[in-house]
Amino acid sequence: MTQLAPFDPSDPFEAVADKFRRKVAAMGLVAISDPGFRSLQTDKAAEAFTAGILTGLMGVLFSTFVSTNEAHDEIEAFVVTYIKQARAQAEGIMAQGETRQ
Repeated sequence: MTQLAPFDPSDPFEAVADKFRRKVAAMGLVAISDPGFRSLQTDKAAEAFTAGILTGLMGVLFSTFVSTNEAHDEIEAFVVTYIKQARAQAEGIMAQGETRQ
């Protein structure tokens, strides 16, 4: 994993990762206006959104890269390891938004 640093849109990795981040954020905006989603209790809504995103993520990763049980284990380990960095990045993005308001 890379170290946290200011966003560099000229970096190809960061540009691609930012496109995916924006697409997931857009999915969240659509979800909160969905009556079925809104009818769920908060914990169930969070669980449904997380389950859908993570299942889709794992399916895409499995089908994009080598599809063996060993590779699946490595991909799962990477995703689990990456969660702390993703949290730090999300908190950083949110903090930047709060200071701009």
